[in-house]
Order: sequence, then structure tokens, then C-alpha cells
Amino acid sequence: DDGHTKCAEIWINELRLTGFNKKGGWAATARISADLADLGNVTLSGMHSTAGFGALNMKLNETQKESVTQFDISTNLELGKFLPEKSGVRLPMHFDYSEGRITPEYNPLDPDVKLQDELNSYESKAEKDSVLSKVQDYTQRKNINFINVRKDRVGSSERKPQFYDIENFDFSYSYSEIYNRN
Repeated sequence: DDGHTKCAEIWINELRLTGFNKKGGWAATARISADLADLGNVTLSGMHSTAGFGALNMKLNETQKESVTQFDISTNLELGKFLPEKSGVRLPMHFDYSEGRITPEYNPLDPDVKLQDELNSYESKAEKDSVLSKVQDYTQRKNINFINVRKDRVGSSERKPQFYDIENFDFSYSYSEIYNRN
């Protein structure tokens, strides 16, 4: 040992990686809309795509590495239709609910193991659910809105309208809740 630092370089030519998993994924979407006459409308929609899904021009490492599932329901209803017409009450309501789950193909806590293989190694449902809740991205949304709730003037009132009449005011209420776990 002469006390000097030594350095070496090794060149390997034509090193190749083979055996890629070229298994493709799939995706589907669905949407249903229904008009409920003059009461309102309801829309249901859903989407699912699996790991490996991607465009034809994507490279292998650019494709999705997780399964994504989403569904939602939304409604726009005129609840004032349940009251007598002569009341003049207008009660428009919007409600929507949605859930989304993103489940990775490989266990992020142990990236060399597929998540499904990891889950199959547990015997109890509680253990499987515990691991799944740690690695899965879950989002739940709830919204309810009452916008422009009002009372319309009905009939031929001989009384002169005043600025403080209830028909001159409208009210709105909105509530949103988002729960996310990842």
C-alpha cells in the first residue's frame, strides 16, 4: 500500500434487460342520465381502469401502475313540487356523492411484492383490510346545496308589494364534506 487513492472503471458492452411484463390493462366508463319530468334529473357515472392501461404510443414505463375505480351520483331536484302550487315555494336542491379508489399493483410498503400476493398471505379479513387501508388512496365526496330557495308571489294580491316581503328574498345553503385516506 503506497497510501494513494486507487480508481478503476469497468465497461460492459451490450448489457440488455429482457423479460418485461408487457401485459396490457383495460379501462371502461359508463354514464346514465335520467330526466324526472319537471322534478329534476339524476346522473350516475362510473369509471374503472387497471394497471398497465395506457395509450398506444406510451412507453412501457409510462403506463398506469395502479387500478383506479370511481363512481358518482348527482341530482338536481325541485323539491317545491311536493308542496301545493299555490304556496309558491321554490326549493331547488343539488346533491352529489362520489367515491374514488386508487389501488397500486405493487405494495408500496414492499415494492418487490405484488399487492394482491401480499393480501393473500394474510388469513384474517381484518389484517387484509388494515394493509389495504394503508396503501390504497381513497376519496369520498358529499355535497348538498339549496340554492335560491324562495317564495314566489302567487295570485292577484291587491296589497302593494313592500321591500320587506318574503318574496323579495332568496336563501342558499351549501354543505360539502371530503374524506381522504392514503
